[in-house]
Amino acid sequence: MKARCPHCGGAYDFEHACLDVDLRAMLQCASRLGRNYGIVAEYLELFEGVRPSKPKKMRRLIEEIESLFQRKTFTIRRETYRISTEGICASLREVCNRSPRGLRNHNYLKAVMKSVAEAEEQGGLREADRTHRAREERIRSGARDAGGHAPDNPAVSGLVREILEGKEVK
Repeated sequence: MKARCPHCGGAYDFEHACLDVDLRAMLQCASRLGRNYGIVAEYLELFEGVRPSKPKKMRRLIEEIESLFQRKTFTIRRETYRISTEGICASLREVCNRSPRGLRNHNYLKAVMKSVAEAEEQGGLREADRTHRAREERIRSGARDAGGHAPDNPAVSGLVREILEGKEVK
């Protein structure tokens, strides 16, 4: 099916018009991904097997990756995981470095991201535990923490210290 360009009057195929729309959408996604687009483009090349992928498929793939960067969550085997932007980039790099050509879907990436997300969660739990313990120590010593939770009254402060130390209160 042929159509005419409203600007120049030239004839073009409907497929070329769709191609144009897909390329424009891909460029918009690329601009929204910003500095992360380089690794995403390298990852998208892994989907090209013997022949180049169609523009519609590439558009769908880049939109899915962009959505991943925005949501920072993914689901694999009915379990949802949270992952940071740095974790996504590290996973993409690892998949690209292993260079499996002819990928069909994001399952391989998701498997790599699962291990990264679990490592991030463990690191986050450890950090939260350290922060919590430090806060408890500050409260026990009578110092104010960032939330201002230490008592102002010295008598009450001494009472709280005795309770925390396990002494019998009269």
